[in-house]
Amino acid sequence: MDPKRGGAALPDGGRTVIELTSDALRLVVDPARGAVISSIVATGPGVELLYEAHWPPAPLETASRDEVAWTKAWQGGWNVLFPNAGASCSFEGRDHPFHGEASIAPWTVVETGADAARVRWSDGELVVDRLVGVDGASVSVTSTVSNAGGSRRWYLLVEHVILGAELLGASTVVAAEATRLVPLADEGPPLPGTPRPWPEAVRARSVEDWSVRPSPPASRCGALDHVRDRTVVVQAPAAGLETRISWSEAFPSLWFWEEREGYDTEPWEARTVCLGLEPATASTGEGLAAAVERAEAPSLAPGEEATYRVELEVRS
Repeated sequence: MDPKRGGAALPDGGRTVIELTSDALRLVVDPARGAVISSIVATGPGVELLYEAHWPPAPLETASRDEVAWTKAWQGGWNVLFPNAGASCSFEGRDHPFHGEASIAPWTVVETGADAARVRWSDGELVVDRLVGVDGASVSVTSTVSNAGGSRRWYLLVEHVILGAELLGASTVVAAEATRLVPLADEGPPLPGTPRPWPEAVRARSVEDWSVRPSPPASRCGALDHVRDRTVVVQAPAAGLETRISWSEAFPSLWFWEEREGYDTEPWEARTVCLGLEPATASTGEGLAAAVERAEAPSLAPGEEATYRVELEVRS
């Protein structure tokens, strides 16, 4: 990153967002709204890769602990969920909202360039430094978590990468090799039954193939364990693109969430088509307290740090 070059700062509804570009991609980072990557466009074919909510997002201050309130304030895109992910909970005297405070808080812009930006968030103890960069047809996101407090802190970190409808035609296939696919309930816990290897899942006594797109209305959530090469590929012939998402070994799980006009309550209104492929530090969406109980949540002693990296690459 060369901060002297300066990234493009664009007005958006009275606030400033950051535009980063390469010869193949254009992406937008919104520091005021959880540092979300709100758009990634493959500029050659003009395809938007990320999901954009069809409802106008509510002010972030309304997105407290409640999942419905968080969703109404969500604009789609690629969020980081931290220091909680999934269900709201209380742990060690702290209340953690649905999907974590960092996802619904303003972030500080540390520096920007034409192809990279560094942003930061802290709860007073845990600090996240997040470097977002674009190079050719690849986007990289590196998050460094450090403990600036005086006691050990547990946390969850999930990269909430939500792809949009332009990549999700009827012929789209999700390719991966994983030892287990565990279907999850909407509330986060595993559904009853014995998990099967990807792409098969058992729900309501039926075996489903999650590598292909279901007919609407459909909603499904799950988690993949031990994904080979920590890579998943979305093959979208109708868009003429292949999108590869890979992640560092600090993420042991990949959350899978697909929505095809299945949720008919507000604000979904049976109009949403999206696919979440989310590198995660926990195997379920039950929240931080449950992850600590299962000995899944990472922790840092004072002065320690940990690094998490995700890459998204587009191929024609």
